[in-house]
Amino acid sequence: MYSAHYHRRPARVGAAATRAPGLTSNRVRHELPVDDTLSVLRIDREDGRLLAVAAAFPCHPITLAGHPLLWNAEFPGPLRAAVESSCPGAACLFLQGCAGDIGPWNYWFGNDVALPQTYEHRDRLGRALADHVLRVLPSVETSGDQQVAFCTQRLALRRRRLPWPDAEVLALETRLAGRAEPDYPEVWPDDLHTMNSAQRFQLMYQKGAVAMYADMVRRRDIPLDVEIQAMAVGPALFAGHPFELFNGCGRQIRERSPSANTFVLGYCNDYLGYLPGTEEFDLVHDVPLEAVLDQDRYRWAYGITNSHMERGEVDRVVQASVESLRLVHTAVTGRGS
Repeated sequence: MYSAHYHRRPARVGAAATRAPGLTSNRVRHELPVDDTLSVLRIDREDGRLLAVAAAFPCHPITLAGHPLLWNAEFPGPLRAAVESSCPGAACLFLQGCAGDIGPWNYWFGNDVALPQTYEHRDRLGRALADHVLRVLPSVETSGDQQVAFCTQRLALRRRRLPWPDAEVLALETRLAGRAEPDYPEVWPDDLHTMNSAQRFQLMYQKGAVAMYADMVRRRDIPLDVEIQAMAVGPALFAGHPFELFNGCGRQIRERSPSANTFVLGYCNDYLGYLPGTEEFDLVHDVPLEAVLDQDRYRWAYGITNSHMERGEVDRVVQASVESLRLVHTAVTGRGS
């Protein structure tokens, strides 16, 4: 914070949005389209030279899995490197959009012929996004006569009420805990993929799911404290959420926002798990517990089956986000929305 304060300087700001089609897929319901909006914030120095770029895009960073042992920045790494290489002296920041049900390429659950998880496909995705950013940047007009505003809103959201008896959940937790897991390889073989890993190692996923369900049982009456953040930076609005929102929720917020340049973001200031749309909860309504845990049958529903929220609570999140965006928009423009 001290460094940021010390290095602050006058700047000009502008924003734009474009599309980056063909790079992602709906990993939960692969027959449905995805939100491929790429939002770009441009920050210039007073003399018009580019200072920084922020690019927001909804996509799970899963082009790699357990195949390498090295730390890496996933596809935002080559995205940032390509933008900064083409714009010397400028910094590039990646912001994660609402990617709860969006994966790269053809990475949808159960796809046995998904592209391999490799550095090659990581770099190809990052560079493709960088190409879209670089194409839109010259068209972004910036202005120094801009204001900044910020607000937060806290919600107490209901935890999920599971459809199964408490005793069944807790008994299954105990039973699974007593089952020994196999020795897992340190490095994933080439044919192992996050799109089929749950089917290959069912017990590990089942233990994790049931432990989560048991926690929901034990804490069902303790609401989740959720912070919704909104910020206006001149013409750009930012909505931050501590969830992996599904892409339909992100589209709802953007469509109801008072600004066409709205960055709808996940993973902000906390992590409270997946948050699908209300109608998506109905896809697994009344499915027996043992069936939900069968990864051959219900791996596709990951993100729905393991959400902590009660059905309908996402609508409160969307509404609070829109209200907060309208507040900060009014603060910087002086006009209601």
